[in-house]
Amino acid sequence: MKENFYKNNIFAIFSFIFLALMAGNYMLNRSFVREILVREQLSILKSSSERIEKWLENKKSSLQAINSLIAKFDPVRDEATIKDIFEKSQEIANFSSVYAGYENNVTISGKIFNRPPDYIPTLRPWYINTAREDKIYITRPYVDVGLQISVISICESIKEGKVLKGVLCGILSFSDIKNEILDLRLDDGFIFLIDENFNILLHPDSKFELTKAKFDVPDLDILKTSNYETNDEILTFNPIENSKLTLVAKTPKKDIYKKINEQFIINLAIYVASAVSFLLLMYFYNKKDKESERMLFQQTKMAELGEMIAAISHQWIQPLNSLGIFLGNLVQFKRLGKLSDEVFYENIKRSLSNIDYMANTMDIFKNFYRFEASPQSFDIKQAIEETVFILFSQKSKIEVKINLKRGVDTACLNYINEFKQIIACLIQNSKQALQTSKNKKRAKIVVSIRQNDTHFEIRVIDNADGIDRAYRDKIFTPFLSTKGGGGLGLYISKLIANKKLNGDLMLVKSKNPTIFMLKISKKVKDDR
Repeated sequence: MKENFYKNNIFAIFSFIFLALMAGNYMLNRSFVREILVREQLSILKSSSERIEKWLENKKSSLQAINSLIAKFDPVRDEATIKDIFEKSQEIANFSSVYAGYENNVTISGKIFNRPPDYIPTLRPWYINTAREDKIYITRPYVDVGLQISVISICESIKEGKVLKGVLCGILSFSDIKNEILDLRLDDGFIFLIDENFNILLHPDSKFELTKAKFDVPDLDILKTSNYETNDEILTFNPIENSKLTLVAKTPKKDIYKKINEQFIINLAIYVASAVSFLLLMYFYNKKDKESERMLFQQTKMAELGEMIAAISHQWIQPLNSLGIFLGNLVQFKRLGKLSDEVFYENIKRSLSNIDYMANTMDIFKNFYRFEASPQSFDIKQAIEETVFILFSQKSKIEVKINLKRGVDTACLNYINEFKQIIACLIQNSKQALQTSKNKKRAKIVVSIRQNDTHFEIRVIDNADGIDRAYRDKIFTPFLSTKGGGGLGLYISKLIANKKLNGDLMLVKSKNPTIFMLKISKKVKDDR
């Protein structure tokens, strides 16, 4: 009874650890996916904004050229000449219309202008604001009385010396700039344009244009680059310089987190199924069934389940520690004001690699007793390099070297995740041994790759203190640990090498140096 109570406590502890790791992994995945999406949104918005700003600069240059041509003409005496310049210029510069209002209230337009009876150009906002600011002025969006469409105008004062003669404007309709804004697309999202009053000026669906944009965001500030997450969507805002316009990227959240949510549900279902299986086995075990074969089967299944949970915990400890270090690096560099793009993306890259490794670890143990998975083609050396990358930072004091014997073809058809799992276990054991070794100054791990006709032989060699004589013959025994751990790493690794990789794992030399050798088949048969 006491033994059963102990086993139940062990199961409860490992279950809690597993659930905590699974929940933490889920939240980290959501956070990284959101970060990647926001970067993508901002990159596309900035690219589109730069194109619009460049386009507007070209229009400003064109307007200045037109201004230099008409400045010497009198609006009354030379109206026909000015009108001719406008007609030709608006075609060349691709303005919807070019017009000018003068101090004597004469209006000249490159297109037919049905001037309202009470139309006084010097009282119009475009005239007043341009004259007051005394520089090129971009108006707010408005409905042009002549064209009867929503437009913006680029305006500049017409001067003779320092004396104001009038204001010259070039009209840009939003249809002219629609392709400049909306031709860049987001996966599962879209981009649209608003003004400072939240009026939608351009939208992929034209029925929303000239309507009010509604955002469920408190204290929204669209005059600076920012991003927000609501219950239903992720929004990024990027204002266009020297204008009253803002580009908005909008992506529905349901599509962003769909795969992550599905994977979380699958993992939870696996846990629940495993827990129910364990409890059922315990129930039948406690009934003390007289059928000895059935009891033996139950005990075996319980042992397998316990080993499975313990192995997952064992293999996740190092990636989680590394993940904490990488995230801590970001916080520290941010506090010091030294968070460069290079440091940020390097730590993000390493964090994502650790998360991917943890996910692969889960998949490996989840499918370990299933035989439907097929072998994959992969490069032995590259797989080892990827594993080393996960386990070691760039500033590691331990030198890791991969030796490839000349003439070795590193192409392999086998189970890559299982192979990486074993290599990670061996290298991690060497790493821990070197960290406690008396020979820390020359800490070194060498991974040697050789081959024969049918198998690859991968030796993991370190110059740590070695393995005590008392443990040499028991090194692959389950729950035996020389480092205070769970003692499952080498046991599970040998089991995988035998069952899945058509090979073996053995201790070649226990000291000076310590050598483990992993043999795996070059071309393993499909288990299916």
